[in-house]
Amino acid sequence: MPDGDVEWAGRGDRRVSIRGFRVELAEVESNLRQCAGVRQAAVIAREFTVDGDAAVQEIRLIAHIESAPGAVLDVDTLRAFMSARLPHYMVPAYFHFLQGLPLNPSGKIDYGALATVDFNRQGAGPFGAPQNAIEEALSKIFASLLGLKRVGRHDNFFHLGGHSLLAAQAAARAREALRVNLGLRAFLQAPTVAALAERIEAAKNSHDGAKRSRPDEREEIEL
Repeated sequence: MPDGDVEWAGRGDRRVSIRGFRVELAEVESNLRQCAGVRQAAVIAREFTVDGDAAVQEIRLIAHIESAPGAVLDVDTLRAFMSARLPHYMVPAYFHFLQGLPLNPSGKIDYGALATVDFNRQGAGPFGAPQNAIEEALSKIFASLLGLKRVGRHDNFFHLGGHSLLAAQAAARAREALRVNLGLRAFLQAPTVAALAERIEAAKNSHDGAKRSRPDEREEIEL
């Protein structure tokens, strides 16, 4: 700038770092296009505020999908396809279906236009409000860690941008807030608000679940 300041405008290439791993966005797009029913795909990286702290930003991948004529695609199918071909950090956190990808005057994908799309619960099903105090507490924990406005009772934590490291934090907060012995393994096996609430309710009604976790308790989970 004229006053000597330097403004960071971003990278000129399409390479990003996801939790310390280098990711080529073009490679993610290439794999998406090989999924049956996908006509075109565009992947962008976007920063999300974690736990309501503007100083803590996490980069997540967003896949914009244009379906082939007559094809019916869903998030679970795409996620399973990508998970079988690429490491976890290259699998998009969100999938957004479009009738057609926006193009610039030269006929190429307009990534700038895609960057303005709101991704609060994109790819999730219809919103289901929490039905009791436990679900309400879990919903707030999920939303806070994921940087989302709200999380429904049937929303899958991992389909909304969550990963094992955030899951460990969520499990720890649930243990503290709900005073229940909740291990990370239970969270991984029941990653929706409703399913996890059922486990917590069952634990609270059992003799062991009524006890608070001791400080020296440890659980080893491969991340």
